[in-house]
Amino acid sequence: MPYWREVVDVRGIPSFIGYGELDEFDNVPVSASVERFESELEGEGLTVRVYPDTGHSLMDEALMKERTYKLVDGLLRDLDGWIGSNLVR
Repeated sequence: MPYWREVVDVRGIPSFIGYGELDEFDNVPVSASVERFESELEGEGLTVRVYPDTGHSLMDEALMKERTYKLVDGLLRDLDGWIGSNLVR
C-alpha cells in the first residue's frame, strides 16, 4: 500500500488495477484488496476493476479450455476508456 499511496495520492499518477474474480479462491484476496484500496487511498486517480469468470490471466476461462486465448470481455474496453480519460491529452 505505501507504493500505491506514493503513486496515486502523493504523485498524482493515474493507475488502473484489474483483478480476476476467480483469484479470490486461488491466490489473491480480491475482495480484501479492493476494500483496502477504497479505504486507504484518496481514489481520485485510481481505478480498480474486478472481472467476473476469470482468474489471474484475465483471459476468458471458458475459451481457454478450448485452447483459445482471449482477454475477458470488457477489459480492453475499460482500458481504452481509462487511457483516453487519463493519459491522452
